[in-house]
Amino acid sequence: MQGYMVLAGIIGAIVGSIPTVLIIAKLFNIANVRAIGRSEDDAENSARYNGVGEIYSIAGLTPALVLCLCDALKGMSAAWLGFQLTQTFSGALVATVFAQFLHAANPFMMVRSEHGREFMGGRGVPVVLGAFFVINPVPIGTFIAVWLTGYFVIYRHSVVGNVSGAIGTILLIFSAPEMFLTMFMRLPIEAITQFRVGVFLSMMHIIIRHLPPVRVMMAQNRDEF
Repeated sequence: MQGYMVLAGIIGAIVGSIPTVLIIAKLFNIANVRAIGRSEDDAENSARYNGVGEIYSIAGLTPALVLCLCDALKGMSAAWLGFQLTQTFSGALVATVFAQFLHAANPFMMVRSEHGREFMGGRGVPVVLGAFFVINPVPIGTFIAVWLTGYFVIYRHSVVGNVSGAIGTILLIFSAPEMFLTMFMRLPIEAITQFRVGVFLSMMHIIIRHLPPVRVMMAQNRDEF
């Protein structure tokens, strides 16, 4: 079984490293997305990424929606393949975690600068939500609801929405009754703790990936005031 878990991680990594943003950019004749937004400011560069929000800002709604769907399919495929390979919830979780990580640290999205190597992959929100569509849809509804709250109530920026959604999802999943979570479970699971840990790992990765743009936003707001 341990060998199958390793294989599930490898499959998840392969699926996660598919450079969907490059494929979409090619289809819609978008310029080299790995170079878009590069500046002299290291902080701004580290805060940038090539995901749905960036594609939307430079090419419009249609390419962004197509990219969002493709990234969600990556997450769905990773979770489904991980489960089919191992026939366990843990297999789906391992494949999802590796897919999310390689989506961010994508070797196809690496750029070289005078400061070293930087990975310009996405921050993984559609990938994670796609995976939970296969596992349990509760985090999807929670994330979207809290995202909208954070965006419209706290500050109208996608970064604020994503961080709010991730934090809110962690809090709800850990406070929700076990019976409620089990009712929506689509894969067999030995203990609900496995699901909660999986949600925590995925959402914490999203939060960590958003720390650079959060720091840039805070610095800009200080300058304004």
